[in-house]
Amino acid sequence: PRQPAECFLLGASAESALLAAKLNWNFVYAAHINGDEQLMAQALLAFIEQSAGKKPLVALQVIAADTEEEAALLAEGLCIYFVKVPDEAGVNVSSRELAERYVQQSGKKDFTIEKRMPSLIYGTAEKIHQVLKNLHEKYKVDEFIIDTPIANKIPRFKSIELLSNFNNEKAK
Repeated sequence: PRQPAECFLLGASAESALLAAKLNWNFVYAAHINGDEQLMAQALLAFIEQSAGKKPLVALQVIAADTEEEAALLAEGLCIYFVKVPDEAGVNVSSRELAERYVQQSGKKDFTIEKRMPSLIYGTAEKIHQVLKNLHEKYKVDEFIIDTPIANKIPRFKSIELLSNFNNEKAK
């Protein structure tokens, strides 16, 4: 092509940010995979410092709802269960029942099951826009990649509508 495609590196560490800067690629911090704020800060600042003026992007999992309570219920449905059996790799499953079935099938008596919440921002559209505004102001992030990980299409579309209409509703 006459103009080559832009290159993006998706990463969740300062090392990946520095690699993106070294290659003169764009950097997308994978907050949807690792939402640790300290790691995100280190990665974004490393990229800003070394990228010759490029601005980082951030990929996030987001759920917006009319109320905080409704958003919390939708987020609760996304929990995963990490099963650890000694001398075996851990495994993530989608429910407590599947975790217990996995342990039962392994025949092991020594195990742990840990409920984990994925890296996720949830709440009202106003709350989510405030989080995005803070990231913009603190790290000069102008673009966000937003994943709405709800399987049910009705609340998923509602989440997207709430986020996209927030500034329009606020202006009225």
